[in-house]
Amino acid sequence: MRLFSQDAAAALGLDPDKSQLELWLEKTGRQTAALENDLREDSTPTFWQSVLEPIISWRYSRSTGRKVRRFSREMSHASPDLSWMVARIEREVLDDEEVQLLVCKAVGASEVHRWLEGVPVAMRLQVMHLLAVTGKHAADVAVLLGGQQWQIHRIERDEAGIAQLIEGERQFWHYLDTDRPPPADGSFSAGKAVARLYPQDSGARCDFRQQAGLLAIYLELKVLRQALQAKQARAAELQQRLQQALGDATYGDFPHGSIRWQRAQDRTVLDVERLLQDHPELLERYAKHLPGDRQFVIS
Repeated sequence: MRLFSQDAAAALGLDPDKSQLELWLEKTGRQTAALENDLREDSTPTFWQSVLEPIISWRYSRSTGRKVRRFSREMSHASPDLSWMVARIEREVLDDEEVQLLVCKAVGASEVHRWLEGVPVAMRLQVMHLLAVTGKHAADVAVLLGGQQWQIHRIERDEAGIAQLIEGERQFWHYLDTDRPPPADGSFSAGKAVARLYPQDSGARCDFRQQAGLLAIYLELKVLRQALQAKQARAAELQQRLQQALGDATYGDFPHGSIRWQRAQDRTVLDVERLLQDHPELLERYAKHLPGDRQFVIS
């Protein structure tokens, strides 16, 4: 098991798309990363990233006048107790005292908003990981945003930031080393990871009555769910009153906004129930088994 630069943000719990728990599942072999399949699918960001990287590198050289060497090499951190920190170096800036590494990034339209205020935290951590392992002073991040906008960002070595990064990755590495899952963080990614980690229930009953920490979590969740139910009921009531006020009108204007109650376009759908009544043999021919999900109930 090793931690690469693209794992840095998730290892620290700062990746908006991947939780610590999902990364833990991948690193411990309990879940296969989607990268390999993504490289074969021309509709995925990973595929287009691999296609556009050479073009972005060429554009960087043309716009800056710097020479870039393409090669693929892995190196581990020089410290023996950090040998699990690995950098996969793909492009090196030659004969330049200011910058030594180049990272090429193709950003899809759905992620452009993350770059509006500069380099996102996840990308900054990825580059800091590279600098920490290689010992280099600086790296340029060449970015193509939404296939149209071109940016170059310089990230320089920050010893204090690198120390924090290493400490955060070391804590995550302890979860891997002890084969103990990190706590879930409430994200969609963590929810999927929990379901994958524990897909089956045994019917056993756990006695948590003497566990103060879990008791506090249970009580807080119970109160939150009750409050959410009350808020949802109130929201439904307020919406219905506004709908009554609109009547058959479509739009309603207020000093600080507006409302709209519009009929959706009619659709034609397959009447599956009637089809199976007329042709019951189709169910046996085209039946598809879907495993049941575990349902969480609090009482």
